[in-house]
Amino acid sequence: MDVTTKFRLPMFESIEMSDQLREQSAVFEARFSRCREMLCFLACRVLGNPEQAHTAVRNCKITASRNAPTFEYEGAFRSWLVRILIDEGLAIIQQQNSDMTNLGTSPDRRNK
Repeated sequence: MDVTTKFRLPMFESIEMSDQLREQSAVFEARFSRCREMLCFLACRVLGNPEQAHTAVRNCKITASRNAPTFEYEGAFRSWLVRILIDEGLAIIQQQNSDMTNLGTSPDRRNK
């Protein structure tokens, strides 16, 4: 058994872990950036509003970054991002419709 393996210090393990996390983050950023243009186009088509599309793409990136290590293949990664983006877009539309519905309701009925 190697001496460095036998007597690992927790400090060095945390340094190795942070290096791995930085590397995984860089890989995710590269993979996401290859899909960003397609995601922006799709979000604009779904939402019809560039500002909402930007919000949906940002939320998609946040959601995907939490579980990024689970995907190994570029095709699966892209499909997964599209699914997340569509869910984000639908959530924005649903929130927008809910806000519009609440505007038409009298204040006393909203509190019930």
